[in-house]
This record gives sequence, structure tokens and C-alpha cells, in this order.
Amino acid sequence: MMKKWGKIVTGIFLTAAMLAGTLGAGTAQEVVKAAGSTIKASGGQIKLKDVTDDGVFNQYSVTKTKKMNIKIVVPKESTVFLDFYGVRGDENDNAYLKKNWTISFQGQKWTGRAVRIVKHLKKGTYTLTGSISEPQFSVIDAGYVDSGSSRFTSAKNKIKEGTGKWNYQTFKVKKKSHIQTVGRTFKYKSGNNSHLSEAYKKSVPFYIQKKGKKGKYTAVTNKMSYTSKKINKHFALSPGTYRLKTKIPKGYVSQFMYVDTVYKNSYAVTKAKAKLLTQGKKKSNLFTDADKAKKTHYYKFKVSKNGKISMKLTTKNNSGRIKAAVYGKGMKTKKKTMEYSGTHYFNCKLKKGTYYIKVTKDTKKSTGLYSLTYSDKTESR
Repeated sequence: MMKKWGKIVTGIFLTAAMLAGTLGAGTAQEVVKAAGSTIKASGGQIKLKDVTDDGVFNQYSVTKTKKMNIKIVVPKESTVFLDFYGVRGDENDNAYLKKNWTISFQGQKWTGRAVRIVKHLKKGTYTLTGSISEPQFSVIDAGYVDSGSSRFTSAKNKIKEGTGKWNYQTFKVKKKSHIQTVGRTFKYKSGNNSHLSEAYKKSVPFYIQKKGKKGKYTAVTNKMSYTSKKINKHFALSPGTYRLKTKIPKGYVSQFMYVDTVYKNSYAVTKAKAKLLTQGKKKSNLFTDADKAKKTHYYKFKVSKNGKISMKLTTKNNSGRIKAAVYGKGMKTKKKTMEYSGTHYFNCKLKKGTYYIKVTKDTKKSTGLYSLTYSDKTESR
């Protein structure tokens, strides 16, 4: 357990859609950078790739202009997903613009953020026209809707149409990784072939399952759900083949993606070999599905003089609990239990000496990432 500290990020961009209206993270400049490519608002063209069962879509940032005339090329009859939105140009105000667009497509007109599901769109070239009230940071998502089970690729969005039955998206983990999944759900509005969708009206239950030696999949997480307020989920997985098992209701579509971050980390499993925490420097580690329940990582920190200290513990876990305790000679042990992602503080008044913190995977299905930072300044939420 003596590997070098560090992490390797693979496929670690979050899509423009999720940065802007979904995750609420990142500056407007990052939103534009996250989009897969840039197209001209006047005379630009989006070429959808051949239809596959992957249901993957791409993001396009629109050049700064108030008038839009874009061609969309569809190679085969299919169900197409279109999403239009914008973000303010001011870095200090990144709220997505609710009235950014006035759009016309296939005889339908709408204003504001628009998520469109166009069913049975035949092969051909279509024109998207409209105007943009604040043209600085505007984005279009375009791709296909898929109702079947399929592969799942890191940092690639998938759009799935609900059938009311369990759906499976398979993916592989090559090295021990922190996995962040994101899911949001839309409902069809009836009355048009080109359906306008409303976001966040239904929760979608899901599990993560792992493939065993005999080919059977078993759950490695608790049953969870994507809801309007909890769309980001965090896990830690060991090498292997997995699948995201979801049940999307009929009349709904769901957008999914996952991002993996590979960690090369060092930890100790006994107090005698506890890893030293240096003031102000963060250390991160994982509990994966392969770790046994009650597995514990040990750390120590040194207090150079009597006074107050703060131990900041950040967790990203959505399946099971992670427990932590700060203890040492002459102090009353302080304990915390983390059942969801969040930031927690141990504020202590200590004498000069060496103290310890242990972090424990509480149950077999507890998985996730945690980070520790030690400071001689007390903090709170």
C-alpha cells in the first residue's frame, strides 16, 4: 500500500449542458470550452452521425450573433434530441438564460430554453432559424434518442427513451477510479410530433451492477434515484465490467453521462503505519466496491503547540456510509458519519502532540471518494 500519491484524469470534461443548466458549475468561458465544437450561427451546419444504438449526442457552441440560420443533416430516419440554452457572459453571473432563444424548427416555434424530441424525423437536411437576445454564450446539443441497452463511454452523453422496463448501459473500468454519474429527466408534452419536454418531473431509480466471473451481474451499490435536486452521484469502482441499471417511465426521456478519475493513492491500514497529514495539503483516497466492509485508512497529524485545529473532510459518496474519527492521547474522540456527499469539519482544541484520524468504509456497498485537509484555523460549514 505504498504507492505514490496522485491522480490521473480521463475524459474529465463535463458537457456544456451540465455545466450551464444542470451542474451549475464553471464559468461561462468554461461552458463554451466544454462544447465539442463551434458552429457559425449564420450558415453553420450540424451533421449528425450515422444512427447507432449508443444514443450519444454532441455539444456545439454558437458564434456570437443575434440571428441564426443553421442546417441540421439527418442521415437516416430517427428520433432526434435538440437542446438550446445560453449562459451569461459575466464570469460572476453564470445562470443560464431562460429567455435566450426564439427558435423555429419543423413548423414549431418557441421561446426560452427548449428541449425538443423530434420523433420519426426522416433522412434529409433541415433548417433551424431564430434569434438570440444575448448571443455571447449560446449552446446547442444535438443527437439521437435510443430506447435500447447499449455501451456507456466516459464523458459522452446518452439520451434514453423510457419504456417502463429496466434498461442497461454497460461500461468498463480499467483502473481503480472515482466515478461521477449525472442523470436528468424530461417529460413529453402531448399534442405535437415535435415534443417539448419539461425537466425534472420524475425520479429515475438505478443501480450499478458488476459482472462476475460466470457472467452474472450483481449490484455493488444501494438502490438510488436521479431526481430534480440530486442529479450527480459519486462512487468508487475497482477494475471490471459494470452496467448502469435504470428504469425510465414511459413518456419520459433521460440524459445520462459518467466521468471517471483514476487514482494512484497511498494509505495505511494500521495505526502504526498511519500516513502523515501536512498542514494545508489535501490527501484523497477511495473506498471501492472491492474493499471489504469496515476497511479503515489511518492518518496522523502533529500539533506543534497548544491551540485550536480544524480537520476538513470532504466526501463524495452516494451509496452507503463512510465513517471518520479523530482521536489521540488526552482528547475526547470525535466521530462523524457521512451518508451523502458533503463537507464536514472536526474542530478541536488540542495540546502539543501527535493525533490520528481514521476513515472507515461502513458497509459492503459503501463506495466513494474522500479528501482530508488539516489546518490550525477552525472552520465550519
